[in-house]
Amino acid sequence: MALTSLIQLVKTFNRHPAWRQQQQFQRLLVIWPQAVGAAVASNAQPVAIRRQRLVVATASPVWAQTLSFERHHILQKLQRHLPELACRDIQFSTANWNSPKGDIGNELAVWRDHPSRVAAKAKAKAPRPDSAPAAFHLWQQQVHSRAQGLPPCPRCGCATPKGELDRWAMCSLCIAQQWSIKR
Repeated sequence: MALTSLIQLVKTFNRHPAWRQQQQFQRLLVIWPQAVGAAVASNAQPVAIRRQRLVVATASPVWAQTLSFERHHILQKLQRHLPELACRDIQFSTANWNSPKGDIGNELAVWRDHPSRVAAKAKAKAPRPDSAPAAFHLWQQQVHSRAQGLPPCPRCGCATPKGELDRWAMCSLCIAQQWSIKR
């Protein structure tokens, strides 16, 4: 097997279509605020280029709809700044939005109020188990300690978070089973 020089490898790498597309996307990220303006840039950010379509995450469904009406105009602006841009369309969606604050706060708020949530107890750092049976035993102890003090489900008898009993009068597994039977 012949050795390929580093220069030859870099040239081959640079010619690869995926690398070119990634470089194009990086240039797009730099010019995005200039091309679309500060207001749009703060509420919409490019996520990827897939199959000649620019995927842009938006802060809300309203922004996604508004910008989708302007997508051809935005695409023309982008192509003026980047003539080599290989995008034929733009897709706006809230699915991939990551604001500077992040959606983590909203997800944590949802989890904080979720009926299945049980407040976490402070736990001591357990030693790392040295075998599979020891790991299973440790896991079994943790599950048992979490279940302590939880009321039983009236249907199956399993330890159930109080929020689930307040909401459905049974555990989430039993209510899911009940709902699937009704269909």
